[in-house]
Amino acid sequence: MNNPLERLLVDSREVDAEMLATVLEPYVRIDKESREIRGTTVWRQLSTGQKILAALLARRALAALGMIQEDEVPLGPQALEQGTGVRGSTLRKELSRLYSDRLIQKDGSRYFVPGYGIEGAQDVLERSRS
Repeated sequence: MNNPLERLLVDSREVDAEMLATVLEPYVRIDKESREIRGTTVWRQLSTGQKILAALLARRALAALGMIQEDEVPLGPQALEQGTGVRGSTLRKELSRLYSDRLIQKDGSRYFVPGYGIEGAQDVLERSRS
């Protein structure tokens, strides 16, 4: 018999693909060839923190699709700045807040949404649509 506490164990790389697709679909598209993440018209309505979360979730989707390796999922501030259009101190302040709120995790100086954090990110993103 399995230990019932094992149901509490999570893996930061494990992804619920259906939930991730549902969360991201209103906000981003991924170019098949270039793997570039492109914001939809709804993207423009997102707050700074929501844009960061959507960009990091899109990286998680790229890995789940086999388009990048798992170690390529985390992004540093400079790559996030290029991908989201959120600049310098504003970006760093928001990364710090998202990290403090435990919505994102760090790998050295790079950030990512763990697989088990998709639901929390979904709650934050859905605030833009209410």
